[in-house]
Amino acid sequence: MKNPYKVLKVKKTATAAEIKKAYRKRSTETHPDKGGSSEAFNEVAEAYNVLKDPVKRKLFDEKGIVEEAKIEQNFYNDVVELFFNVITTKPNVIELEADIIAEITYIIDDKIETSKKHIKGLTGNITELKKFKGKIIRKDTENEAENMFENLIDGKIHNDEKEIQSWKDDIEKQNKIKEIVNQYECKTTKTNNKQTNVPFLNFIK
Repeated sequence: MKNPYKVLKVKKTATAAEIKKAYRKRSTETHPDKGGSSEAFNEVAEAYNVLKDPVKRKLFDEKGIVEEAKIEQNFYNDVVELFFNVITTKPNVIELEADIIAEITYIIDDKIETSKKHIKGLTGNITELKKFKGKIIRKDTENEAENMFENLIDGKIHNDEKEIQSWKDDIEKQNKIKEIVNQYECKTTKTNNKQTNVPFLNFIK
C-alpha cells in the first residue's frame, strides 16, 4: 500500500482531528464525480482506514506495512501477557476457583480508568493554560517579534493535546482487547460460592 500520510497529505505527527479533516478534503478531491478516479478515491479511503485506527497506525509507523494478521497477533500477544501475568502472580488461582476472565477484564478496565483520569487531568491543564492567553504582551507593541510567552503556552497546549490523543488511543486498544477476552468465560466448579465470579484480586487482601 502507499504511504497513508502522503496519500492524505498530512504530517506523521497529525492529530486524529487533522487526519479526519484531511480525509474529507482528499475524498472530495479524488471522488470520481469531482473529476477524480476510483483508484485514487479508494487509496484515500484505505489511507484513512489505517490512520484513524491507533493500532494500525502504530503498526505502520513501526513496520511501514499494515497486515490484518499482524494486528490480530498484536492483540493476541497482549491477551497472552495479561493471562500469564494473572496466573503467575496468583499461584493459588485454581484452589480459589477464581474467575480468570473476570480478573483479566478487571485489569483492562483499570487501565481504561487510568487513561480516563490522565485525559481529565490534561484537559483541565489545557483549560487553565488558555486563561493565560493574551495576558502577557510585549511592551513595544510595534515590535513584530513573536511573543515568547504565547509560544510557551501554545507549545504546552499542543503537547498536552497530543498526550490526550495517546491516552484515547490506548483506551480504544484496551476496548478491542476486552472484546477478544469477553468471547471467553472461566469454567468453575464451586457454583455455590457467591464469590466465584468475583476477580480473585478480591480474595487476597
